[in-house]
Amino acid sequence: MKSVKRVAAGFVGLAACFSFVINAGAATVYEYEGYSYTFINNYNISLCGWDNRTPELSVPDSINERYVYSIANNACKNNTEITKLDLSEVKHLERIGMSAFKGCSAINEELIIPECVTSINMSAFQQCSSLPTVTDNSNVTEIPDQCFYYCTSLQNVTLNGNVQRIGYYAFADCNSLEYLELSREVDSIQESSFQNCPNLTLGVYYGSYAYAYATEYEIPYVLLDGIMLGDANGDNSVNVNDVTAVQRHVAELEELEGIYCHAADINGDGVVDIDDATELQLYLAEYDTEYNIGQVMMQ
Repeated sequence: MKSVKRVAAGFVGLAACFSFVINAGAATVYEYEGYSYTFINNYNISLCGWDNRTPELSVPDSINERYVYSIANNACKNNTEITKLDLSEVKHLERIGMSAFKGCSAINEELIIPECVTSINMSAFQQCSSLPTVTDNSNVTEIPDQCFYYCTSLQNVTLNGNVQRIGYYAFADCNSLEYLELSREVDSIQESSFQNCPNLTLGVYYGSYAYAYATEYEIPYVLLDGIMLGDANGDNSVNVNDVTAVQRHVAELEELEGIYCHAADINGDGVVDIDDATELQLYLAEYDTEYNIGQVMMQ
């Protein structure tokens, strides 16, 4: 019996020891004018909550003379009282944590992500189902996994030109999403990134990774190159020089490449040949043609 008591006492002591370690490791949370935050260091804090005293969460640049450096993981997760997230005042915010605003289903005004942000983490805005528009002015290079997953009201997104990777399910089930431009910098898009986005059209550059992705997964796209159909030599006009360029290509004297080869394929059959030169000549002679020669190519 004494042995059992000694063992039990040992467990109690061990549990108390573990409790002390957990408490010692927990960050102290401070409250100030509705904001909850923890210290990162003497200069920076991490925002970890909002008490909903107003439906608009306006994140300040500093609290109690310390800069808001990050928004913590799960900071406002499943907060259904917030109708607007305003980041216009922040200048030192660099990180938006994992699931920081996941499930904030009442946010119904445009989200503008400021230039100072360099890191957005997984599921940051997942299930913000009333969010209509996102303008990303940040310096992030990745839209992480599930970032805007199930943002069912999201119609338009403008990404910064530095984005290189679109993660797993990043925009999946954004079934209202209509248009998204992808720069030449993008070199990785997951198969599931735009899963169940039936209304989506991508803006892409001819020959880019995004162009190949849109083609492979049969996502409607428009070309952003600004090249006119028929402008085979790239001089921003359609004239007899383009006929000559096509003829030289057909004669294998000078090869047309890339977007200019695409522009020379007037009838869109995938081959630049004498038929395309003929269509150009008819256009220049002001005959009616069924092709949009002289107009900026969208496909």
